[in-house]
Amino acid sequence: MQSSSNRTVKTVLVLALSFAFLSPSMAQSNQYKLAKPDAPSMLPAFTSVNELITKGNDAYRKGNLEEAITLLKTAAQRQPKNVAVHNNLAMCLKKQGNLDKAIEEYKSAIELDSAKAELFNNLGTAYLAKGDLDSALPNLYQAIRLKPDYTSAHYNLGHLLYYKGDYASSVNAYQQALKLDQNQASIHRDLGDALSAQGNQHGAVIEFERAKSLGDNSTDNILRIARAYESVDEYRKAEAALKQALLQNANNAELLSELGSVEWKQEKYPQAKTTLEKALQADPGYAQARNNLAIVLYDLNEFQPAIAVWKQALLLKPDFAEVHYNLGCALYQSGLFSQAAEAFQECLKMNPKNVNALNNLGLSLLKQGNRQQAIEKWREAKKLCPDCPLVADNLQIADEATSKDR
Repeated sequence: MQSSSNRTVKTVLVLALSFAFLSPSMAQSNQYKLAKPDAPSMLPAFTSVNELITKGNDAYRKGNLEEAITLLKTAAQRQPKNVAVHNNLAMCLKKQGNLDKAIEEYKSAIELDSAKAELFNNLGTAYLAKGDLDSALPNLYQAIRLKPDYTSAHYNLGHLLYYKGDYASSVNAYQQALKLDQNQASIHRDLGDALSAQGNQHGAVIEFERAKSLGDNSTDNILRIARAYESVDEYRKAEAALKQALLQNANNAELLSELGSVEWKQEKYPQAKTTLEKALQADPGYAQARNNLAIVLYDLNEFQPAIAVWKQALLLKPDFAEVHYNLGCALYQSGLFSQAAEAFQECLKMNPKNVNALNNLGLSLLKQGNRQQAIEKWREAKKLCPDCPLVADNLQIADEATSKDR
């Protein structure tokens, strides 16, 4: 890269600013997925319609929802003031995805008995499943008021507050749940997620490790542990955690892809290449592993092989914005400026606020002799990021060149 003192347009700063591995989950949502809230509690049957309720509950547990709903609706018709019937029918409707009807049934149960914490917890989780966080919140708080030692209600409250972005309160709710039950791996894991969202990666990895010690050896939790270590630059610990997990599951493509990422971050490029090739042998359709392999090839200056691998990734996942961007960078470095511009434009269709894509599109246009179009792209980028020095420098250089031509 030439220095700014030479007054030439700067080339693509992909490695420093944006050309980085994206974890599989990050490529989708940029956040880890939380476990589902605890299942609503089945209330005991205690009336003459016991047989209908029992059969309905059995059908529910076997996944025969239509049968369960039919049985419980019959029970409700025969005994409309039976709290258990309304609660259990609501559970079936919720699992079926009929959230509005489920909410109606939970409300009917609460009208009959407003002293049961389980009913408010269940209603809160139905609103949570619907995405109505504001309606869910008071119901979960009421469940806790009625039953302060209700672990599931504290746990579900932690989920809700996490979704609202109130990570500090989410941490408090999970910690309260752990005071009541320290042996639930899922609570430790999700507390780790909330701590991670706060930026407390050291605290997060402690909770992820505790979840593991309680039996959560799932791929998702191992990836949480590794990424928490990565976020604080403890790559050796991340590598060790992944390798230990791979001893039990040597062909896990997600773990292999993450290990390749960790090796790449330590500049162990040949090892990373081998590991990522193993990931693709395990799962040839894993687009993220192809993206990561192509990044390693790029850093080895193997631009044409990198281009080929990124194109393969796009066949698997055409809407993979990061791959369009990365492909554009490799095409640019290969002197294929028109194709590079097309790749950056595809990225911007999916992510119009990608400043680096706008900057590099400007460079690609400039290389094709379209200075004015390049200036327009840099101005767009500057509006999005007024303090980005790379964009500001490129725009200033282009503006000065345009002034001299007049």
